[in-house]
Amino acid sequence: MAIYLIYLGCKTLFASSGSTTSETPKAPRKKLTKILYQSALVEIMNPKTALFFLAFFPQFISPSAGSVIVQFLLLGTIFIILAFISDGLYALLAASIRKRIIGSKVNTKLQNRITGYLYILLGIFSAFASPFKNESGR
Repeated sequence: MAIYLIYLGCKTLFASSGSTTSETPKAPRKKLTKILYQSALVEIMNPKTALFFLAFFPQFISPSAGSVIVQFLLLGTIFIILAFISDGLYALLAASIRKRIIGSKVNTKLQNRITGYLYILLGIFSAFASPFKNESGR
């Protein structure tokens, strides 16, 4: 593992020294409605989402406070709105950062150097890391 990380770091460093003019490949454009439907389908089919709602929400629902179904739907709606806002802000931030990085050859070269050095550093750390010991010292 350590040797592979060091290899990746060297490959990234040496590849970045001569190829700063490479363009990033363009992804084919998709309709936003198609992307929305696909992502909604993925979330609906994801068992972790259902487990989260079934394990987390019941502690906030009180049968004496009214209809359990209405409380469940209200909490779900609040969760979806908050998730949409926070995920949307992350997407907007990532898009603005991407525009700045992609547009500059200097930024691309700097990014490749940082990535290469990080791979090498991680490889060195993993080479000298000791395996975990359990609490009994065995």
